[in-house]
Amino acid sequence: MNIDSLTVDDLYKLHSENESKIIDLMYSTLFETKPIKEENINLLKIGKTDKQALMFEAEFNVARKFIKYENKPDAFVLKLPYLDERENPELHMQMFTNTKNDVLPITNYFINIFTKVVQHPFGLVEIKFIGQHIRRNDNDFQYDRSEHKFNESEFMYFDKENNTYVQVNAKELKNTKRKLEKGDSIDDALDEVKIYLHREELLKIGKLLLKESGNKFLKDLINMKNGRSNVGFNIRDHFAYLERYSSFMEKLESGLKIYLIFANITVREYKKLQLKSIELKKLTDKLKSSLGSLAMMMYNSGRYGVDKEKILSNNLQLHIGTDEDLLYQKIKDPGFTELEKFLKANGGSMDMAGYIDYDLDKWELYPTIVQVEKRRNFTTKATNAGEQRESENKILKLQKKEEG
Repeated sequence: MNIDSLTVDDLYKLHSENESKIIDLMYSTLFETKPIKEENINLLKIGKTDKQALMFEAEFNVARKFIKYENKPDAFVLKLPYLDERENPELHMQMFTNTKNDVLPITNYFINIFTKVVQHPFGLVEIKFIGQHIRRNDNDFQYDRSEHKFNESEFMYFDKENNTYVQVNAKELKNTKRKLEKGDSIDDALDEVKIYLHREELLKIGKLLLKESGNKFLKDLINMKNGRSNVGFNIRDHFAYLERYSSFMEKLESGLKIYLIFANITVREYKKLQLKSIELKKLTDKLKSSLGSLAMMMYNSGRYGVDKEKILSNNLQLHIGTDEDLLYQKIKDPGFTELEKFLKANGGSMDMAGYIDYDLDKWELYPTIVQVEKRRNFTTKATNAGEQRESENKILKLQKKEEG
């Protein structure tokens, strides 16, 4: 289907026929584009030989000079600048402690610049450039705080006919939106701006139509998370838990697509979560089979009575060291433990709790479905995007250290 000939009425019609049609349509447009490859440009290293990369404070005008987009046969390459002065070895100084770097630069802040690439359905892409100053926390001098200096975005859309992405002038896009809000004509707007706005309207209506289903899945997730430890104390309860888990995993399939459509997860995160969900589905089937074998072993041993109903319903108090006890230990860990990990978030630790995988080359952590919710919702203590990023950096650095 040609996106640019698609209308809002078409979306409403698809939704009225079957909601899965609009989910599949929007989902498919995320994978009918040329792959995007991100390459980080380290301004800290470049600044040693190129004075254009030097800055007194976080300035987008400086960072902008190093943004480059390249349309290659197999991928669209985004060369994106980043800068973290905390990584500068020349600033790693210890004045008052021997355990950590405790000295700020003479400016009283570290410059931190990073980007975030968001791919939307209908071939839309937004690249966010964020600049911060990392200062001492005035309320507690042990810690730092982030101070925003700039938050800029660039926009583009995928042109299927030419197999490339078209950059849209951000200023023109903003001005044209203002005209629309005033009810003015936009006939004189640039063609690429009109195309972007048309697709953006499709995206907005598509999300509107899926909003109710997204909230329903969220309720299913919360119910499953809150009952994650409710495995029970007997075989029958264990079976019931696995049935609930299997049912949730079936809902997760469309739920992940909706999360991707709403940009609550990235394309790479989606792929990791999808692979993990397949793995967990197989695990639940395996655990059901193992529980059946356990019940049969308990019955055949004669150590737990001859009433099959009681064997299923009585608390699991197995004889230590027996075959059935050894089997149950494998069922519990890594079996049920692995299922429960997927329904947990990181509580502030530097281990992989709340994450299912990582990639040191891309410097990315891949969250559990519950960690996805934690990072987009209200928190129980003050934090921000910069602090969240720093927490993830520490986990990645630990994984890198453990890999040697």
